[in-house]
Amino acid sequence: MILRANDKYVLGRPKLDEVEFRFIEDANTTQANLLAGAVDMTLGRNISGPQALEIANRWGDGRMFVDYQDASQIAAYVQHISPNPAIVTDLTFKRAALHAIDRQTMVDALVTRQSEVAHSWLRPGQPAYREIEARNAVKYEHDPRKATQLLETIGYTRGPDQTLRDAAGQQLGYELRTTSGDDLREKMLFTITAEWQQIGLAVTPYVIPRQRADDLEYRATFPAMELVRQPLDHRGNRSIHSRNTPLPENSYRVTGNRARYVNTELDGLLDRYLTTISVPERREAMGRIVRHLSENLPFLMMLYTSSVYLVSNRVQNFKEEGPWNTHEWDVRG
Repeated sequence: MILRANDKYVLGRPKLDEVEFRFIEDANTTQANLLAGAVDMTLGRNISGPQALEIANRWGDGRMFVDYQDASQIAAYVQHISPNPAIVTDLTFKRAALHAIDRQTMVDALVTRQSEVAHSWLRPGQPAYREIEARNAVKYEHDPRKATQLLETIGYTRGPDQTLRDAAGQQLGYELRTTSGDDLREKMLFTITAEWQQIGLAVTPYVIPRQRADDLEYRATFPAMELVRQPLDHRGNRSIHSRNTPLPENSYRVTGNRARYVNTELDGLLDRYLTTISVPERREAMGRIVRHLSENLPFLMMLYTSSVYLVSNRVQNFKEEGPWNTHEWDVRG
């Protein structure tokens, strides 16, 4: 795709006469092109976190930019309508499950210098929201011992096979799903599963094949948890409202509230945020949303996803917030 400079562009004629976009689906081919100097930058997310870091470390002629402007979050969404097993909606269980995950190590291993642990519904890098997060976000640090103790308080003990069982001897097992085609989520799926298994949870990982990814009823009625990439912060406030719950009566065509979590208090806070003009009042509503989500855990937030751009040093005026100032780009030499 060739883009040519518009002489009548409202912010002034772009400095570059022409920009050529190449659509390269294979990440290894993209890497080879970058290192060979055949392309000047990447857009999109076909390069995995570790690969992007490897390129940045090897590429003396380029640098890596990390942008949180359109950040999303990857979370394990808990099924709140007819879950199997029912215990997955128990708040003590959800808190234990989150304490069992070493999210910082997962970030360091899979998205080094490109992400952070998602302790809050607010995307990182917002100075105005730091106080809101500090006052309202409940953090669940990695603590397997505490996770085990919490599970014991709701009646689970280790059986002879080291898996957790209830008083009737029923094993505490469930399925964690994600769709195929997202390298980061698939790696997270098996990492999270392994850590839950270490504390005695009989978790089965399952990668949904592409053929079933668009089956709306199948996707909405997952049995226990699904690992999904979703918007957060002000963009996510619309999606998690109960009106966006996929149900038989809307033929599962409504989407957004993937946890199918219906709570009148949360709906009221979301409506208040979305209809309030006063900035202080909006921030106060957002703080209460942050607290509600971190206290009640309709989904278990794992990490933030960012936009990562690998940019040649010869490209001038590329800004950290992404490629939205293309008219200012220039090239050296």
